[in-house]
Amino acid sequence: MKKLVLSFAFLGFLAIPLLVLDGFLVYWMNGSYTSFPLLFIFFILFYVLDFIFGLFLEGIAHALSIAYSLSRKKQEMLFFLFEFFGSCLVIFSLDALFTFVNLSAAAKIVLISIHALLFLLIENFSAPKSEQADDIIPEIQLSVELQNEIRLLLKENDMISCISILQEKYPDIPFQHIVQAVRKIYYETKSS
Repeated sequence: MKKLVLSFAFLGFLAIPLLVLDGFLVYWMNGSYTSFPLLFIFFILFYVLDFIFGLFLEGIAHALSIAYSLSRKKQEMLFFLFEFFGSCLVIFSLDALFTFVNLSAAAKIVLISIHALLFLLIENFSAPKSEQADDIIPEIQLSVELQNEIRLLLKENDMISCISILQEKYPDIPFQHIVQAVRKIYYETKSS
């Protein structure tokens, strides 16, 4: 119980500067609100809903980045765009639902941009150093026989069929390694 209380206190401590920054931005961008406690409630709801919706969107973005084998930079851009549009949806919905806070479109965009950039910075900071240094998956070492088998399969099948066949034949090889190997050999044979 003590750890739970300390966790909430720590999160509250982290949220205070963000609340102050957001409150200042609303004041500076001529946003209107009936009282500061209601503005505080509005921002707390924004943070909570944005976090929950962001988890959902982050899962989708992560699945897309795996499906398309995106580099680290492209993954970051995809996560930023999903976070930005998710925050847009949340803040525009909250502004439409609650009449006690009226934000201009410019104020909403500035708030959303700051939150999306903070998200990107936190993601970059929390990523392992090895993940930050590598933009691609490390090179997979495959036997010559398996490489030749992939080449033969690619002559008769498309990439997706080739991956499916190899995945069924070699269930011990991780799916992502099969995909990487097939793509690499496909592009090597296509360019030559």
